[in-house]
Amino acid sequence: MAVVGLLLFFATLFVWIPAAAIYFDASERGQSPYLWAILAFVPWLNVIVIVAYLVMRMRTPSSGGVEASTRLAKYLHISVLTYWGLSAFGISVALYAVIHYLRLSRPLQSFDSDPNQALREQIALALSILVIALPALAVHGVLLRRLLARAVEATRSAIDRLQDALSLLLIVLGGTTAALAVVLLVFEVIGRLLRVETGSDDITSSVALAMLPSSTLTILAAWALRRDREVEVATVES
Repeated sequence: MAVVGLLLFFATLFVWIPAAAIYFDASERGQSPYLWAILAFVPWLNVIVIVAYLVMRMRTPSSGGVEASTRLAKYLHISVLTYWGLSAFGISVALYAVIHYLRLSRPLQSFDSDPNQALREQIALALSILVIALPALAVHGVLLRRLLARAVEATRSAIDRLQDALSLLLIVLGGTTAALAVVLLVFEVIGRLLRVETGSDDITSSVALAMLPSSTLTILAAWALRRDREVEVATVES
């Protein structure tokens, strides 16, 4: 299971983040952003695409006079958002492992199940994700804060719009996931009250209980970002 976590990390590092960065950079430089991004999403081929794009980028002047700090800010925002998602996934896997293990400790478990082995595998997966995602999240977060602190007025508005959009995206995704978790938990409660068979292992409700904390934390973090932005705007205007 730990291999799955490492595969997620490498897929994030070598596919999603470079493809997203190439998309934004190509759109600002007047290239074909969708074509470059799609090619950068193809495993193994994306290495050649990234090298080819960098060579093309060095030979082609930027259009529109876009500041380099704006492109760097987009990359850092995407990286922070991605590593936050991986960290939330790792936390959810760890919570699911513990919750489901405790619930499987009852006599109602299948004869061929080994809850101790399942717990070890799921904890190994969670730790393999968190050991890599949390430090990467911290590093990219620090770099982003430093960039925002020294951003010039000409690029500040573009960076602020991007930050607002991504924080809103976090709220929507976190809220949707939390609402789904609540629906699953309500279904479990109503099913028990009506004596509906919902599965002896209660996998659905265990997943919901694991999703709810990380979803709530995501909403709170995004709200704090938007609140901090609103306070900063109010301070500048006053």
